Amino acid sequence: MCAPGEACREGKCISGEEACATVVCGDKMMCVAGECVPDGSDLCVGVTCGANEICHDGRCVESDLLPCLGVQCPDGFVCIAGECEDMTVVVDLPEPEGNIVPNWDFELWSGSLPTSWLAAHDTLYVAKNSTSPKSRQFAVHLERDGTNNGRLESSPLTPPVGRYDCTAWAKGNGNVTFGARLSETDDPRKGTYKYAGRQTLWEQSIYRRYAFDFNVTASVKTVTILITTNNSGAPGVDVDAISCVRRPGSCDNVTCDPWEECKTSDGQCHPLAGRCNDGPDCAKWQSCDLESHTCVLAEGRCLSNLDCGGDKPKCDRSTLTCVAGDPCAGVECSDWTECEPASGTCRLKDGRCHTSKDCLQGLPACDGATHTCESASHASNIFPNGGFEAWDEYTVPYYQGTYWLPDYWYGIDFSEHDGKFETEIAPDAIKRYTTSTHSGNYALQIVFPEGVADRFTSEAFDIPAGSYTCSFWVRGKGSVRHHSYSTGGEMPHLPFMDIDTTEWQRVSFNIRSNVRYFRMIFYVSNTDSSKDHIQIDDVVCTKDVL
Repeated sequence: MCAPGEACREGKCISGEEACATVVCGDKMMCVAGECVPDGSDLCVGVTCGANEICHDGRCVESDLLPCLGVQCPDGFVCIAGECEDMTVVVDLPEPEGNIVPNWDFELWSGSLPTSWLAAHDTLYVAKNSTSPKSRQFAVHLERDGTNNGRLESSPLTPPVGRYDCTAWAKGNGNVTFGARLSETDDPRKGTYKYAGRQTLWEQSIYRRYAFDFNVTASVKTVTILITTNNSGAPGVDVDAISCVRRPGSCDNVTCDPWEECKTSDGQCHPLAGRCNDGPDCAKWQSCDLESHTCVLAEGRCLSNLDCGGDKPKCDRSTLTCVAGDPCAGVECSDWTECEPASGTCRLKDGRCHTSKDCLQGLPACDGATHTCESASHASNIFPNGGFEAWDEYTVPYYQGTYWLPDYWYGIDFSEHDGKFETEIAPDAIKRYTTSTHSGNYALQIVFPEGVADRFTSEAFDIPAGSYTCSFWVRGKGSVRHHSYSTGGEMPHLPFMDIDTTEWQRVSFNIRSNVRYFRMIFYVSNTDSSKDHIQIDDVVCTKDVL
């Protein structure tokens, strides 16, 4: 099937002009697409044209080109708005009202690039054209040998929602494509590309205008205007006066209340999700609060048992209606959970847990076998001496005398696996703390007022396969960062935490590993005596049992 205004000849679509070249019609008849039809017939009946196009004599043409149909201009002239204009004469094109393209006519330059534009490929040659611009003083000159693309990009733009019509002027030799990149992320370099068809310029000495468009939806965060070229080695292509203007929208002059939005489909205000103007705007179990224009639960309706009470404490999920009955009837809970009457759902019993995140105060470790909160010394905690209850006298290489240190910590048992992560903080900076522990009799105190952090490391141990919920408790004054290393690699580097409190704070993290030579590492600096420097207690890591 051929397009409107074309005719099929020998299996090929040809233009109406070609089809009529040998056709002779009688009086009061005219040839259209190779056929004789009555002169004056409406040739546009049944012809559908695209945006910014109209039908003329059975053909779709750009609406602003209609005045130029049938106008013959001499060489070097182009028809614009029905008039032949000399394209060899530089003119001052006025910037279209509402243009969003920065430095649209390339009059401003920063070094070798036009201001607010950048070359996305090193192999793209960009230069200032001051000898043959389309408008005013300068155009941008581009060269890119070969079939690989070179691209000039505008700085990222944040235009309002709407459809944008764009034009650009170009001349020269090579391929050039105009378009835009629409990004829905915080990275303007990634997004959806909207290009017009590629234009091939064959030694085109005068500027011609090219058009493209794109649509900015509410999800688009940034728009980048693109000029792409290839096979444009010397003499290259010249581009000037690139502009993009938003089409008038049906909602442009519509003002809605804060709880409404205008929809371009009808130009009318409609309630936002969850907001309302009357009852029909809400779900069947809701009513409209006309003060706040918000959909709320209707009287006697519910989404859960928590919405019910009195003599009807149970939510019938099939009808979303509050009814009489026991919310816990038929609810089966595990032996470490119990049914909560208010909600009819299972909750943890006192002292029981799913993971160590559920365990607080003096019992920070969750025993997955019994779902019971235990002390840091319990076997469920994979960290040896995680509660810092066991201490002994040790000698440390390069330091004279003996030092009172926590067992399984002050790791200097490094091997070829982790030689760069041995403890570097001096042993006299490690103190057994008794004033106010998180649990048990002792905690770890680190006294290190220096501004550059030193490392305090556990001895290496192996971790069986599984997922682990971990935490440690910290208080005092200073900067602390935790880290880990094993045969599985390093934990991602975390920022330092500035601690300034006498209350114990829990820091949680997770390990998902089957590794050997695991080390827990603390980096500490800027400790202050006003809050007894930094204290750490109850380093816990327990296996999750789902």
